[in-house]
Amino acid sequence: MSEYDDPKNVVDAEIISDSSSRNERSRSYGSQETYYSYSSSDGNRTHYTYFSMMGPSAPGHQQMSLACGITLGLILFCFIKWTFLAALGFTFFYIIGSCLGIYYNFRTVLQGRVPNPWITRLCVWGASLLLVSWLV
Repeated sequence: MSEYDDPKNVVDAEIISDSSSRNERSRSYGSQETYYSYSSSDGNRTHYTYFSMMGPSAPGHQQMSLACGITLGLILFCFIKWTFLAALGFTFFYIIGSCLGIYYNFRTVLQGRVPNPWITRLCVWGASLLLVSWLV
């Protein structure tokens, strides 16, 4: 038995034309929309999910000015409490942590889940402050 004969690897193709398919939007959550399509041959429902990662309704864009304000406030806090080098160190650690957070959120989207960017932001802010306070 070859790998192509395995029933788990068989994909049932569906031909969709304008006359035989009807798509209806079932639910919408922020930037995630789930559509259901009906197969014309046996009437089974299949669904697919569409994520919009651009525009004002994308995850993390709703309160972007708040996140930028908090970040700038933490940089100013480091500058006032410690020195310019502490503020520069916080910015450096924040940039590295943000890149890791973007990578994590991207992997979450590829797995089909909607990421919550506030969790990664809070972790990055906390880790950056801990590293800067430890180094000072």
